[in-house]
Formats: sequence, structure tokens, C-alpha cells
Amino acid sequence: MRQVIRRFLKHLEAEKNASPSTIDSYQYDLNKFDDYVAHRLGNRFLPGDISRDHIRGYLMWLSEVGHQKPNGPLARARALAAIRSFFKYAHRAGLLRDNPAADIALPKIRMAEIRALSQDECGRLLRVVETNRSPFKPQGWWLSLSSRPACRAIVQLKGKRTMTNSRSFCAGFIVACARSVMR
Repeated sequence: MRQVIRRFLKHLEAEKNASPSTIDSYQYDLNKFDDYVAHRLGNRFLPGDISRDHIRGYLMWLSEVGHQKPNGPLARARALAAIRSFFKYAHRAGLLRDNPAADIALPKIRMAEIRALSQDECGRLLRVVETNRSPFKPQGWWLSLSSRPACRAIVQLKGKRTMTNSRSFCAGFIVACARSVMR
């Protein structure tokens, strides 16, 4: 199984042009899954030996016990995405007759409500950038930004999550916004 996982990760890198972060995450999740299955089937097993019940059992184990602690729906969804992708690859490569992960639903993830920034909050955000100039930006760069309604709309659409106590984060967000507006 580990050999097939290595082939899959090479496939992600070479053919799918996946980022190193994605490959690391998939490797972590697949190795954890492999360890879980090895405790149930022994060390010598192939992807074809794994059933839907093994995958569902793994997801239950993640939610109740986990590797170091119980995992929430987001972590379980990420693990299942890696497992699904792996079995899809193995099925297409002819290593499996059926894909055991194909019909397993992702855990439901509750999305937090996003509240748009008010005009005052947008103005305060722009003033923070105005008063905390960076030596890496030319003077007055924000002037063209503050008069652009499109950037204000982007800030409003992004919602409350963009506001933090970190001024550098706010400045970085405004820079990204400015770049998108000035294109």
C-alpha cells in the first residue's frame, strides 16, 4: 500500500502539478489512513483489500479518537478528500475494480455567517493603512486606492473575517485588493 501511495504522490507532483503543501497534506492523511488499516488487516495489504467499511470506520475513529485527539468535520473532510483522490487514482490506474471511496459523503461543515464591513469600518481600515506606511510601498499609493469604490466593495464582500488586530494583515489585505483593482 505504501508503494502505491508513493506512486500517487509522484503522480500529484508530476502530472497534476500539485503544490508541495498539498502533497505533504495528502501524504500525512494517507499515511495515517494506512496505519489505521494496517492495524486491522496486518502490514501486507493492497488498495483492493480496503472496503467502504474500512474507510467509514476510519472516519468514525477520527471523529471519536483521532491520531492525537478527536478531529472535527473539517479535518475529516480533508482526510476523506485525500482518500477519495487516492482511490480514484488507483481505480483509473487499473489497480482496483471498484472505488470504495466513491460514494462516501463528506462530513457536513457548518459555515459561519459572514457580515459585510460597514462604510465606517471600511474607512477605518483604509485610515490604518494611511497612518502606518510601509517603507516598501511608495508614498501615496493608498490615495488611489481609497477613492476606488471597487476596492471598498471587495472589502465589504470579504466580510468581517478580514478584520483582525494585526495592522500588517489589514495592510496586506489592502495591498492585495489594490493590486486586483489596479490591473
